[in-house]
Amino acid sequence: MNKNFFGIFIAQQSTTFKNIELIIENYSKTDTNEFIFINQSNIYNNNLDDFIKIKDKYIYKFKKPIIKVNNPYSPSLFIKVIYFIKIKFFLGKYLKKAKFVCFSPGGFIEGEIARIVKKNGGKVIQIEGGLPNDLINNKSRNEEIKKTKIYYKLPFKRFSSNPRIDPLVHVDYFISSGQISKKMHETLGYNDAKILDIGIPRFENLIGKKSATNYQVTKVDNLIYIAGAYEFHNEKKQSEKMLSDIKEIYKFLNNKKEILFQVKLHPRQSNNEINKIVNEIKAEIINNDQKFQEVVFKNSIAITRYSNLAYELLYQNIPTFFYKPPTLEFKQITLPDKNLVINNKLELEKLLNDSEKLINLNYSEYAKLFYSKNTPNSSSLITKLLVEG
Repeated sequence: MNKNFFGIFIAQQSTTFKNIELIIENYSKTDTNEFIFINQSNIYNNNLDDFIKIKDKYIYKFKKPIIKVNNPYSPSLFIKVIYFIKIKFFLGKYLKKAKFVCFSPGGFIEGEIARIVKKNGGKVIQIEGGLPNDLINNKSRNEEIKKTKIYYKLPFKRFSSNPRIDPLVHVDYFISSGQISKKMHETLGYNDAKILDIGIPRFENLIGKKSATNYQVTKVDNLIYIAGAYEFHNEKKQSEKMLSDIKEIYKFLNNKKEILFQVKLHPRQSNNEINKIVNEIKAEIINNDQKFQEVVFKNSIAITRYSNLAYELLYQNIPTFFYKPPTLEFKQITLPDKNLVINNKLELEKLLNDSEKLINLNYSEYAKLFYSKNTPNSSSLITKLLVEG
């Protein structure tokens, strides 16, 4: 290995930082390996600063912008131009010597950095942030191309080959959590030859230990709704449906004082969604992982519309169900499984009174294909790809 092997790591929020953190630990075991972590918490609202345990000398943080970026996935052209300039002039010295960039999950800043690193002969590895929201509305990649093809014919070199039309155009490897994720991304037009379903680091402990597989609920004391960050992903209709579902369940459980209803917020929950959950619906919220872990193993069941966290809970054999979910169909697979679907509040009431079903369902079976068998070693496997190929 060459002396002073230099790399760039990027994560957008606390959940995806867990993917990057373990890789940095592996990568840093060799003294000649150098890196920077690009912290974007000044650009848009996130909770990343509370979780970073990297020394300041290894962190690059953009100066606080005059204009806050509300959505890193679809910013205005004006915002893009500003950050393209910032990246070129303030990150230029790092990009020139970078042997790789590794990021999770990826937005417009990651895309531009990947483009430059790739152009300079470096390697680009993207790690899945979660199961793709694109499939919720059954969007096709062709429809997206039709909407944007005029915009991407602008005479700029970066638009001649762009990640909107070819999602992995600058990526050498896309790391997915398992077979299901791989198939979902293939359906969206990702190059299957670049997708490696070797697992992602933030699930290493989950799959390695496979804790709480004997967990059972016979009497429901807590019902936790797992919220999704729909507004963050520009899924306004899905956001409205989610808020309507939360309100319906809240009113239904108001007559069942023996069951505590709580809403687990997503790290990317918009302020608008939070305000409606707290002020309009008046539901009690869980806004940190520690409190959630304390509650979810205490005679609890979880309910969601569509959430990656649902499959983590199912893997741990926690009763988890999908309330009025969108149906996802791809590669001869239909999600979620009909045994886990609740279509209305009458079915919810029936479930709460059906202790036999709560006990007998093998929840972990519904999640096993979501996680690669290589997951316990994913951070070391990804590190090897970064430094060796």
